[in-house]
Amino acid sequence: MLIVSQDSRPVMVLTAAVIIGREIAISALREWMAGIGQRTAVAVSRIGKYKTILQMTGLTMLLYHHDCWVFPSIDWGSG
Repeated sequence: MLIVSQDSRPVMVLTAAVIIGREIAISALREWMAGIGQRTAVAVSRIGKYKTILQMTGLTMLLYHHDCWVFPSIDWGSG
């Protein structure tokens, strides 16, 4: 939400909506599956962990807004 408040291009708004929507849906699915005793059916996979690492790195680069040595962090974060 912080990124969209600073950069309201449609691609940023859509990206934020997809990320937030997915997190809400996955959290709801995990809770529902835990409620019926099938928590292992939605276990975390290795590719999900990699996705989270890339997502957090990209979000950090977007929030930083300054070049990191010679790397344009905002361009890499939005690309």
